[in-house]
Amino acid sequence: MASAPTRRADGRYVETFTYVDTAGKRRRRYVYGKTAPEARRRANAARKEVALHAPVRDPQRMFSDWAREWAESFLVSSERKPSTVALYRHLLLNHVVPHLGALRLAEIAPADVVRLLLALEDKGLAPSSRRSVYAVLRCCLNDAVLNGLLRENPAAKSPRPRQSRREARHLTEDEANRLLAATDASRYGRVVRLILGTGLRRGEALALKWSDVNFDRRELRIRGSLVRGSEGLVVSQPKTRTGRRVVALSAVMCELLRAQRTTQATEQLAAQDWVRAGYCFTTRHGGPVDPRSLLRVVRRAAGHVGLGEDVNVHTLRHSHATIALLNGAPLHVVSRSLGHSSIAITGDIYGHVTDGAARAAAESVAQALGL
Repeated sequence: MASAPTRRADGRYVETFTYVDTAGKRRRRYVYGKTAPEARRRANAARKEVALHAPVRDPQRMFSDWAREWAESFLVSSERKPSTVALYRHLLLNHVVPHLGALRLAEIAPADVVRLLLALEDKGLAPSSRRSVYAVLRCCLNDAVLNGLLRENPAAKSPRPRQSRREARHLTEDEANRLLAATDASRYGRVVRLILGTGLRRGEALALKWSDVNFDRRELRIRGSLVRGSEGLVVSQPKTRTGRRVVALSAVMCELLRAQRTTQATEQLAAQDWVRAGYCFTTRHGGPVDPRSLLRVVRRAAGHVGLGEDVNVHTLRHSHATIALLNGAPLHVVSRSLGHSSIAITGDIYGHVTDGAARAAAESVAQALGL
């Protein structure tokens, strides 16, 4: 319990609070200041100091036990997207627990976190994956602090893995045409073309409904992303404000969507059990398309035309952005169209394109000024 600062006869202010020491005894502490705000400020600092030395509940608790409890309760009940929950659970149980599971929760030190990240690097885990492992471990341990199982979070005192500059894999014009020719016969060939023509994410394209398409204005509205969670296929909300956006459509993309609507209307008339969910791209019965099905189509087609195993659905998105930048689209326009949370992310991913544009701009300025 704490009291508000009170003024003493000598003019100073005092604030008192009670706490339980490491021996389990209740203590009272007095904190003084020349003014009431100063006494309050010093009392708050004293409370933090006491909290750092507070006894840990259940000091014998193993990290493996807490990790599994956290994954089944705190992680599931959080506001994270189903895909993020699934990813965090996988990273925690498959990468963190094998390294830290045999340690007591209260014994984990910052050095243990560093050793974990080094082991994952030696194992060949990508920098982005190591950053994700660090993020899920930090979240897990932070909830342990909030629940009185740890005094402080050792991951918070460990350096975050560096984010190396990434250069996105993109298709050349010839490669894109070969891939499109290989997917045109597929049921989902038009989705492949739409992603290449707009830069949408896989889940965003599959979550599109006809109510999101405005043919008159030649645009579509992104409201969510179709993902597979523990309860099946669901549309999750965008992670950031910029994820919910309007994307411009070319005349070709409008014709593609009109053709898809015509095909779908024919299928709906012939089907006995059509699901009226309103999606632009569906299964043969009108239901949502599993994102994994689209991935299989793209990978199978890429292998068939010899493009390599590193080509996936996201490659189409990267290719759209790269071609747009190479053809003079401003970086901030491409960033907004892709739904990135900041233009810095776009610049980091497509630095290989913007660097070339910067050199071209430098040459044009030099020529214009006769330098």
